Amino acid sequence: MKKFNYYNAVSSASILLTMLVISAEFIKPLKDFLASVFFHHWIGKAVVIILVFILVGFLYKENRVFNVQDEKFAWNSTIISLVMILLFFIIHYFIR
Repeated sequence: MKKFNYYNAVSSASILLTMLVISAEFIKPLKDFLASVFFHHWIGKAVVIILVFILVGFLYKENRVFNVQDEKFAWNSTIISLVMILLFFIIHYFIR
């Protein structure tokens, strides 16, 4: 059995980062909370993501996520998260 599952850690961190980035743009108190606790909202997001990465990596050691191999799920979730953040900011820029 693995000691640390990097694939599951990356998957959960990338999904959470996407949720934090997009929600912080719509929920001002969330962005303000992260900024007040960690001096800047991006530092706050980084701290939360690092904690989730470590916790999930050690606690969730299964090789399959939603019946998909963990390596494939990690790649897919990371790429989808990247595309979602990119599209969000492109749309957000033009709609403003």
